[in-house]
Amino acid sequence: MRLIDTIKDNCYMQMAIDEAILNARIRGDVDDTLRFYTWKPSAISLGYFQNIHDITDINILKKNGINFVRRITGGGCVYHDHELTYSIVIKLDNLDNDEPLKTYEEILQPIIDAINDLGISCKHSPVNDIISEDKKISGNAQIRRDGVLLQHGTILLKTDIDKMAELLGAGVKKRVTNTNLDYEELKENLIKQFSLKFDLVFGELTKEEMREAQDLALEKYSTREWNFKLKSNFIKN
Repeated sequence: MRLIDTIKDNCYMQMAIDEAILNARIRGDVDDTLRFYTWKPSAISLGYFQNIHDITDINILKKNGINFVRRITGGGCVYHDHELTYSIVIKLDNLDNDEPLKTYEEILQPIIDAINDLGISCKHSPVNDIISEDKKISGNAQIRRDGVLLQHGTILLKTDIDKMAELLGAGVKKRVTNTNLDYEELKENLIKQFSLKFDLVFGELTKEEMREAQDLALEKYSTREWNFKLKSNFIKN
């Protein structure tokens, strides 16, 4: 499995890179891939089926200089700020079970082990969350195409929960919490735990993946048509 170390970039490029890797894996151009990344600047990501107007006031986002991007994966809205984000692209044949809940369990277990090893007690909360003391510290989402799975997710480190509440509603304070872990220390522990399951080899994005990601960021992920659409319909604004 190819391991790509931390990439810092904006929300449009991060989602574009994930899709470019997925497409490259489907073509057979690259191996299964695990990568880590951070969002610069902070941003909001929407699940594919979500409507931004149901989640927050666009004017609040503009006031705070926060961009948002629609993911190709499902799941809920996430404020990305001072966290560790991972993505894994893997052929379903290379997992123990291709049933959705089982794939979440399998991929999340090394993450849970890494966090537990650093002194934060946590567990899987089906379908796709990791919780600590009944509060969410990690949300995750998937998409499957042509026998290949993309799963990506966040691990809250020192996210500004007050800012999150301002952007997404006060109720998030009751549902989420930070781990207060160090990014590099957590990353190294994640590598250690994933290495117990997969043969990790450090690598980089190919030129073709980067070219495709740049095209996707420009022509898809940064466009109004993509970010405001709800399934096949477009939201008027």
